Amino acid sequence: MRKLNEEEREITPELLLELSRALREKSKELTDIVLNLSRIRNDLRKILEMNGFITKLRATSENIVGYAIDSSFAEALPLVAGDFFLVTGGYVRYPRSDGGKKRNAGLIVRVKFQSSQIQSHRVISAYAHTVEREIALKLLENMDDFNVIFIDGPIIPFYLTFIPEEKLYPEESELISITDKLVEACRERKLSIIGIVKRVRSRFLISAIKNLVSKSLYEQLSIVANDKSLGSLILERGEAIKLGSIKQKGHILKALMMDNENRNVQDFIASHKWFSEQFFSVIKPRKSKQIVMAEVLDFANIGIDEILAWINAHATHTGCPQILDQVDGLVKVTSSLLEIARRLLTRILADNLRRTGEFKDFEILEILMEYADLQKKFAPRMG
Repeated sequence: MRKLNEEEREITPELLLELSRALREKSKELTDIVLNLSRIRNDLRKILEMNGFITKLRATSENIVGYAIDSSFAEALPLVAGDFFLVTGGYVRYPRSDGGKKRNAGLIVRVKFQSSQIQSHRVISAYAHTVEREIALKLLENMDDFNVIFIDGPIIPFYLTFIPEEKLYPEESELISITDKLVEACRERKLSIIGIVKRVRSRFLISAIKNLVSKSLYEQLSIVANDKSLGSLILERGEAIKLGSIKQKGHILKALMMDNENRNVQDFIASHKWFSEQFFSVIKPRKSKQIVMAEVLDFANIGIDEILAWINAHATHTGCPQILDQVDGLVKVTSSLLEIARRLLTRILADNLRRTGEFKDFEILEILMEYADLQKKFAPRMG
């Protein structure tokens, strides 16, 4: 790991000056956004309270026994020979078991190598989500005495519902297929699935209240806000906004169905009936300033209020239940791990080639396994 003073030497005065200029220019736009949100905050909360959107959550609930699942990845590592990337996936059980058939934690690593450029961040992300669902299905096969599967992230990445099937990458089609399989397996076993979304960029709440606010206020919200920013400003700790499910004709239905442009969403719902049963709620847990979106398929009949109370009771400062923080730490991919992986792969390849008796020029191997661009220090985009 580089020391801080080494990083500081890389920032030239010219770069710092230009950075300051660019930030000042962009800050004008952000200042307007902050001011607009601040001005409408109190009025918007009153509207939501009057129309029954805001719910006070209970602080205790102990009716959940489950496995939390997460994965981690980085953008593909560009080597001379091609792109290399790895995905880590794992699970943690809550509450911990004293032994027997039950395991409290597990970890797997998957690697891929592709000589042509990997098309998109979407491909790697979909592959990582697929690994998570593979882990969940294995747990269903091998474990018992639990009623919930927790997923760090959405049950299905919402952007996939907007894309026509023929335009999906194969990895995204596989993700949808394995999610269908997991949902039906959980339905059969009467296990609930709970997804906790931290990077909330949806605008469900804005669409749901369109007819409750003035046209000018709605237009303002459409420009400057999303569910995370609105929830952060409006909700107090220990509160939630229940958007409901499509099947229940909840607020989420208005958000999804109000525009003809959402024809792809309607097609997705028609092909994947379980999506209409999925309950959505924006939550600010009692110990956190952070807003999360909870997505729930409650096949175990625990009860939505009970599930939201459990999240409220067990969430840390991150907004996530502690069990998800634990599995996040278990699977985390870092740039140093990727460099270790590159060197280890190079050494394994050298051993393999040496055993063939045909390969002598190991300098070629070093060249092929080196970074494709030595001018740029590798700074991976993590997921």
